[in-house]
Amino acid sequence: MKKRSVVLVTMLMIMVGSLFAQAPNPASDFQYSLNRAGNGVVITKYTGTGTTVNIPSKIEGFPVVEIGNSDNRAFASSRITSVIFPDTDIIIGTGAFSGSSLTSVTLPNTIKDIGTNAFAGCGELQTVTINMSVSDRNWNPSGIFGRSSAALVVHGNSAV
Repeated sequence: MKKRSVVLVTMLMIMVGSLFAQAPNPASDFQYSLNRAGNGVVITKYTGTGTTVNIPSKIEGFPVVEIGNSDNRAFASSRITSVIFPDTDIIIGTGAFSGSSLTSVTLPNTIKDIGTNAFAGCGELQTVTINMSVSDRNWNPSGIFGRSSAALVVHGNSAV
């Protein structure tokens, strides 16, 4: 009887949790273009109104491979407070989130690269969680986060 109750409670928790999981934002919330190779999407601007953004893994059938770049700082100075990245290979471009209202960021292990000042000037940023081994990455946190006073939490093989 006790085992059955535990199973039922676990199933209920999973069902309730899935009700609150945010679906990816629709393509209409972004301006985007194909990358130079023509095989992936670069998000160039956020045009949505929500403060929590769930980056889609695909737009128009193409994988999202980059968020912003040196020409288009996709979320710069936006009012977003939270961003959810897909579990696909993504590059976060130079200044992509600079000056935004982000309060916390969790970077999955699928982030391939992070451009200079990607999160610089995010005055509300309190916590950055990196879920990856950063030992093979040539990242300079001060170059990525600028003068942010955020606490850096690293989950993986080594700390920055």
